[in-house]
Amino acid sequence: MNRALAVLTVVAYLTLPLGSASSAELAPTLLVGLAYCALAIVGFRFVEGRPVGWAAGYVGVQLVLGFAVFSLSGAAVGAVLLLVVLVAQSVLLLPLPAAIGASSTRRAR
Repeated sequence: MNRALAVLTVVAYLTLPLGSASSAELAPTLLVGLAYCALAIVGFRFVEGRPVGWAAGYVGVQLVLGFAVFSLSGAAVGAVLLLVVLVAQSVLLLPLPAAIGASSTRRAR
């Protein structure tokens, strides 16, 4: 699974220039995208066997970087694919309540 996610990360990065909204934002998009990809490949392997706190911090940093790439690229296909990588990694790293807890709210009792 790690190899498949690494390949998807690299392919998503390579498609970033193809779908970027403007050429003026291309250099910042590629730089932030490179940081995202490096952390997605190396950081994921580092965090994989560690406690949940490490995983939550990793997902938080990747979420911020992913949002930056997404907005800089103008919602390019490559940026969406990079966010798909983050979703897959979140499912693998976080326990189920934490993985879905960010998007759901607790019911009032």
